[in-house]
Amino acid sequence: MKKKNRENKNSETLFKAIGSLEEETYKVGGKSVDLDTKAKHKSFSWKKIGALAACLALVFVSLSFLKEWLPGSTSMGPSKEITTDEAGGFMKYEGPILPLILGAADYKDDIRAERKLTFDFFTTNIADQSPKRALLKDKYIIENKGPAKKIKFFYPFVSSVDDLAYSCPTIDQDGNALQAKLYYGNYAGDFVSTANEIDPAETLNLRDYMSWKDYQKALNEGSYLKDALDKIPNTKDIPVTVYSLTNSYYEENNKDENPTLVSGIEIDREKSKVLSLGFDGFGKFDDGKEEFYQYSIPKKNEKAIYGDKHYLIILGQDTPSVKIEAQSIGGWDGYEEKSSKLRNNLKNAGADLERQEMSLDEALDLTLPLLFEGYKERQSSREKDFAYWKMDNGNIPSYTLSYEEYKALYIRELYATGVLSKKPMMRYENGNLDLMDVTNTQRIIFAEFEIDLGENQTSQITINSYKQGSYDFYGGRNDQKIYGYDLLTKLDSAIDVDKFETQIIDYDKLTIGEGNFGFDLEKNIKTQTLSKDQDHYYMEVRGKK
Repeated sequence: MKKKNRENKNSETLFKAIGSLEEETYKVGGKSVDLDTKAKHKSFSWKKIGALAACLALVFVSLSFLKEWLPGSTSMGPSKEITTDEAGGFMKYEGPILPLILGAADYKDDIRAERKLTFDFFTTNIADQSPKRALLKDKYIIENKGPAKKIKFFYPFVSSVDDLAYSCPTIDQDGNALQAKLYYGNYAGDFVSTANEIDPAETLNLRDYMSWKDYQKALNEGSYLKDALDKIPNTKDIPVTVYSLTNSYYEENNKDENPTLVSGIEIDREKSKVLSLGFDGFGKFDDGKEEFYQYSIPKKNEKAIYGDKHYLIILGQDTPSVKIEAQSIGGWDGYEEKSSKLRNNLKNAGADLERQEMSLDEALDLTLPLLFEGYKERQSSREKDFAYWKMDNGNIPSYTLSYEEYKALYIRELYATGVLSKKPMMRYENGNLDLMDVTNTQRIIFAEFEIDLGENQTSQITINSYKQGSYDFYGGRNDQKIYGYDLLTKLDSAIDVDKFETQIIDYDKLTIGEGNFGFDLEKNIKTQTLSKDQDHYYMEVRGKK
């Protein structure tokens, strides 16, 4: 197989097929479209892009990697083979608890604080009695030693957007609730290759940060918070051409295994970019400019995904034509020379095709609401799932993004790692909006709030949130239901803390293994004062046997 097309190397990596093109006439939206497809015996690379398939591939690769490099411990201690600091590395690292950040450095010398962080392991009182989650009660006594001022703070926490169903903090000042605005940092991790994560040119897989040091480095560099606070790029002045396929149809019969519509366009990737929605397959010739997008035609009485709406959004030079084929099966078997009879073998099938010119902003408002409805449905389900373990008196509501927030986050991702980036990640290079990792990936989220503080005035800020413990997928720590919690105390922009106290509430149902907090539950030592010189604290906990 030829490998001229570097921008579609992931297609080459995943799938290969050989095909030939034929001449046919297809009916689209009541009109006949003559397709002139005379190219013969071209090398063809393809990949099936389905959310489930992508997730399974990622899980398979990730678990294979983890099994090789992250062996589970057979004791209460960490996996020694992977330890890079004093904390044991977990296969699923949920990130550290982070300190309160000052919004401006010019009044840092005037602000002093004392902090008390309480780990309330209330989940030890539910059925499985495991410390899989904790209620964090983070209290700051803040004193302003300078003139009266309005002080801006950011409370950073590690979470995905999906996990805001439980992770979003509540903040109050002296008992009065404060309204915080959320800012979303980039993915807290790296894009790596499938082959042992060593090929820097291949950015197909996700690898979350595995250490508190990664978080400290990201926040100390300053650009991470700056990027989160930056305005989203303007999409209102970018012209695009939108092709929409709707009202798909075919004559049903029992022989049609998976009726499929294939849309072909001709694109010069040096002059154009393509975004798509509602397609579950993508194919591209190695030595040509033709690209193919496919989706399953919904059967009668079958609920169509996105209401049977499918979009191709072209930025830059438009395609000279859109060619439609219909076949009785999915995938790309019909493009192999030996199976060419399967290609375009579904007669009296097609869809309404419409071409429109508009701005990218308008195009996103055509497509993203369809994804947003799915996000809201999933978030509602998550709220119900998490409701059973939230404390009765821990009134921390779930957070669901507004459409404006959701759209802004999508635009950020398109420009940061997607096809609108100067260097798109291979994972997103085909422009499939369905498969952008926008709400499911771990990131640092910043809750911004302001307080008024007079000269020599003191105020108490209380921040409550739920925290998921880090864990292993398998092995000794998984079998024993051991969870890890850690704390990053030092950041360049963090508020100075003169005294830092920690407390653990264990309901006499916990055992602590590895750790450096200094708690000793057997001796009833459940409160400790932390050192100013220690950057990081951690502990591994499990329920008593």
